Amino acid sequence: MRIGSKVAVGFINEDYEAVPPANASTGTVIEIKTVIDGYGYEETESLTVRWENGIVETVDLGGDEGGGWEIVDVTPRVYANLYLYDREYGGPEEGGWWFDTYVPVDGDWLTEPPKFGHFASVEEVEAAYEALKRWCDEENQKRRGPSSMASEGHFVVWLESWPAEPMPKTRPHYC
Repeated sequence: MRIGSKVAVGFINEDYEAVPPANASTGTVIEIKTVIDGYGYEETESLTVRWENGIVETVDLGGDEGGGWEIVDVTPRVYANLYLYDREYGGPEEGGWWFDTYVPVDGDWLTEPPKFGHFASVEEVEAAYEALKRWCDEENQKRRGPSSMASEGHFVVWLESWPAEPMPKTRPHYC
C-alpha cells in the first residue's frame, strides 16, 4: 500500500480473509506512518485516509483492530510484475542470518516469458498472470532454489497496482 492507494473496510470471513462488502465506501490513502520492526523491516503503523464522503481519518494499524475488520487495499491490480526471488546473507550474528529479496527481472531467463508489466484492464492482467505463473513453474524447475547455497533464484509473479520495485527497499539490519 502507498499514498494514493484506494482502500475500504473489509470484514474477516470464515477463511480469515478481509473482504470488503460490495457496496463498501472507499477512501484514498493520503499519509502512511511506518516503524522499523525488530528485524529491520518497515511496518505500517497507521494510515490517514480521505473517505469518499470527505472525512479524513487516521487508522491505527499497530495493534489488533478488533471487531473482525481490517483496512483492505482495493486499488485495481493492473500490473503483472515478474520478480526474481532469492535470499541474501545478512551477517554473522547468531550463527548467520539471511533475508528475502525480490528483484524486478530484466532478462535473467532461458526462454522468453509471456508479456508482463502494465495491462489496460483487470481481465487482461489476470489472463497474463496465469500464463506467467505457468512460465515461472517451468522455468524454476531448471534453477536452484533460494534455500540452496548455489541459488540462482526463483521467478515469481505478483498482481500489483504499481510497476515492479525491488524489495526490501532498504537492507535490513540485525537487531
